[in-house]
Amino acid sequence: MCTPMLRKLAGGLCLLVISTVASGSAPRDVAEVLKEAATEVSYLGFDKAYPLYAEAQQLAQEGSEQWQAAVFGQALCLQQIAPVTADRLQAASSLYTSLIERYPDSKYTPQAMMAMGRMAELVDYLGDQPDREAARQWYAKAREKAGEGSDLSHEATLRIAATYVQSYEPDQCRHALEMLEQWLAKYPNNPLASAMWQYSGDTWFFPLKDEKKAVACYLKADELGLLEQGREGPIYWKIANLAQRNGMRDIAIQYFTKVIVKTPTSGKAYESQLALQRLGAPVPRIEPFERRSRSEATRPTASDDVNAAERP
Repeated sequence: MCTPMLRKLAGGLCLLVISTVASGSAPRDVAEVLKEAATEVSYLGFDKAYPLYAEAQQLAQEGSEQWQAAVFGQALCLQQIAPVTADRLQAASSLYTSLIERYPDSKYTPQAMMAMGRMAELVDYLGDQPDREAARQWYAKAREKAGEGSDLSHEATLRIAATYVQSYEPDQCRHALEMLEQWLAKYPNNPLASAMWQYSGDTWFFPLKDEKKAVACYLKADELGLLEQGREGPIYWKIANLAQRNGMRDIAIQYFTKVIVKTPTSGKAYESQLALQRLGAPVPRIEPFERRSRSEATRPTASDDVNAAERP
C-alpha cells in the first residue's frame, strides 16, 4: 500500500541518492544508475526502479554508501510494487534487516526501521495481519537511532501514537493522546504540530466521542495551518457542525463562514449559508472566483439573503 508517508520516504530516498551522487566519491556508472533509479522512485515507478537498484548494488563496492543506497532502494521497491504480495514483503524485510544489522550507523538505517514498522502496522494484502506491538518497537528504534528532535523522530512519535489509537480501546487512545500532548508541549511550532493536533481531534471525536475536546484540537490545528492546504473545506464543515451541536455558537458561525468565504467550491457553501441563516448570523455571498476589478469595490460583498447566491 503506497501511503502519503511512504511517498515521503520515497522522496527522501531520492534526495539522499542525489546527495550521494553530488559527492562525486563513486564511479560515474554507479552514480548514473542510482540517479536513474531515484528518478523512477520519485515518479513512483517502483517496478522500473527495482532492477536499476539491483544493478547498482552489483556495480558498487560492497558496504559503500552507494551500495547501501542500492540495498535500501531495492527493499523500498519490493515493499511498494503493486500488487503487494507476502513474498515481496518478506524479501523487502530481509533486505531492510540485513542493512540494519550490518550497518547500524548508516543514514538509511532509521528509514529502514520506519519501513519495518509500517509493514508490521499495515494490512497490505488479503490475509495480512497487523502486529502493532512489533510496529511500536520498530518506530521506537527508529526514533532513538534518528536522534531527538530529528524529523524522522517526530514522525515516529506520531506513528507510535497511531498504533495505540488503532486498538479503539479508550485507555490506549488516552495513552496516545498523552504522548501527543507531551510532544506538542515540547515542539509547539514544529511542522508536524498541526497534524498532531488534527490527529488528536480525530481521536477525541472517535473513538473517544468527546466532541468538545475534538473541536479544541481542530482549532489548534487550524491556527497553525491545516495539513491539507487547499482542501480545508471538510474540516471547516466538521468543526462548524460539532461546535453547533455542542452549543459553541460563535465557533459554529466562524467556521460556517469560513466554509463559504475560504472554500466556496467545497460543496458545503450553500448548506453553510442555510446554517448561518438558522443561527441568525450574517450570511456571506458565495464567491467561487476572486475578482480584482475596480467595480468590485462598489459591489456589495455580503447579504443576509441566502438566495443572493443564486442570482447572477
